[in-house]
Amino acid sequence: PGFRVGLVLVVLLQVVLAAFALRRSSGAALGLFLCQTTVGVAALGGGFGDRRLGYAAGALVVAVLLGASLRTFPSPRLPPIDTRSRP
Repeated sequence: PGFRVGLVLVVLLQVVLAAFALRRSSGAALGLFLCQTTVGVAALGGGFGDRRLGYAAGALVVAVLLGASLRTFPSPRLPPIDTRSRP
């Protein structure tokens, strides 16, 4: 039961991150990349039997689609560097 609760929480986290990624949040996109990488590694290294290649392929497809959409995200705006305040 504890493992299933953990899986449900991870899926819920991915849904929340996907909702924020729709609003073009760069942090949410990075979180989704992290989740998909974890899913891919767990699928290839875990004991999922015959379904592990399907899980890994699904994670790869989501990561490729997310990577293709990154150009629509706004570029980050960094604060200007103030050299006068440095000692």
